[in-house]
Amino acid sequence: MRTDLPAEGYEISTGVPADSGARQVLLAEHADEGRSATLDGRALEPFTTADGRQGFTLGGDAGLLEVRYDAPGRRLWLVGAGLVLLVVALLALPTRRRRAVVR
Repeated sequence: MRTDLPAEGYEISTGVPADSGARQVLLAEHADEGRSATLDGRALEPFTTADGRQGFTLGGDAGLLEVRYDAPGRRLWLVGAGLVLLVVALLALPTRRRRAVVR
């Protein structure tokens, strides 16, 4: 049986009912290390099909299925952008002017 799941951008978040036997979620995307899936917060085991698509083994439990994609290097870019923002904010702070010493 095939069921299409709603996706928004790079993420899927939907409830799945309980079922007997092992089930799989097969994505219409090539396998990528940045993609992960959880069922009620429990990490799912990924697999790759012969044609290179990625999937995850669900099992028979019900719960909230979440599939997300975190681009490689995204965290590094976010940290870098935060540091640049911090430096700009510090440079924008007003400073005290030194009083000129009259001799």
